[in-house]
Amino acid sequence: MLTIIDLLKDDSIWDQFLEVLEEIDDELKDNYTIKNLRLDEMICFPVLFKNNDIVCFSGMQKISDQIYRVATRYYIRKKYREHFVRSHSKRQTYHWKYLVPYQLEMAKGKTTIFTTHLCKSDRSFQYLVNEVSKSLGRKVTYVSEEKIFGNKIQKVAVID
Repeated sequence: MLTIIDLLKDDSIWDQFLEVLEEIDDELKDNYTIKNLRLDEMICFPVLFKNNDIVCFSGMQKISDQIYRVATRYYIRKKYREHFVRSHSKRQTYHWKYLVPYQLEMAKGKTTIFTTHLCKSDRSFQYLVNEVSKSLGRKVTYVSEEKIFGNKIQKVAVID
């Protein structure tokens, strides 16, 4: 059974969340410290559980009064990464299927964006944009100019 609990609304999962942060050893592990998660900038921070086990999490960051950034500090635990389905026609993850729709519901009336520095080429980011659009069932537009978030230059897409 899959369940979403918002860390900012329910602190009963805090200890379990901290344990997951401790196990992170990815190249971006410094993003996943309490300080660097920047929870004070988040509108929400949903955590997806599968049978009482944390699968993944990400926040929705307030950039301005009218712009919210979804999928901020996204992390999926290694043991659940094998469940990605990738093909030319479909790329579905727990994240885009469950967490981002939760965030978008909280962002009604705001401009929502997602960003990444992991896609090095315009072509790879456009592919991601297309797949996210299919997954969400919403129009997603690649904004050609890059922006700096944190200390990284990132590609930006707007979710309509």
